Amino acid sequence: MKTPQNLHEQLENIRLRPAMYFGSKSLKALEGFIYGYHTALWIHKLVEEPYFSSTHFAEWLVYAHKFNSKCRIMGWTRYLLEAAENDEKAFDQFFDLYEEFVKLKPVPKKSLQLIGIQKRSKEYYELNREHEQYPVPVSIEVVQYYPTRLFYLKYHYQDGVVIDRNIWKTIKSAIENVRWEFGVGGEKWLTIGGRRSAR
Repeated sequence: MKTPQNLHEQLENIRLRPAMYFGSKSLKALEGFIYGYHTALWIHKLVEEPYFSSTHFAEWLVYAHKFNSKCRIMGWTRYLLEAAENDEKAFDQFFDLYEEFVKLKPVPKKSLQLIGIQKRSKEYYELNREHEQYPVPVSIEVVQYYPTRLFYLKYHYQDGVVIDRNIWKTIKSAIENVRWEFGVGGEKWLTIGGRRSAR
């Protein structure tokens, strides 16, 4: 068993030898491990590739596998546990779905440079006062989970990268969210490859 270089490789080790890590196959224990791993990445301002977001995964389950929308609210762990006969079967089902999910290719579609933007919009702060102390990113990308029609935002800061938890069904809706947060119109976005476009 090789030393893992990222979460994906560590999860493969866990899949092969779950008893060595948790004593038995346990989706609850696996969820705790993933949460702790992501907390460590967040503390150290790291983003790994392939990136695994629990929120994105739950959204994809609803989109690709027609899971009930409760999966978004209750989380994929609880949803899989309720649907399976036991924790062990839920554990196996997660890995089957996970392997399919990580085959999606993150493809940057558009980018936005936030040159000269010092703060977020007044409308944004009216609902998110706790974010006033947060720095403004240097740039933002809209990334597609290819070949699906699901998109997310990738924020580039001076000291690292943050991937937004939200999932968008269109590029337009992702760009509109950025307009609301920073007051920057769609005409400022650059299509990856060089053309300006808001589509």
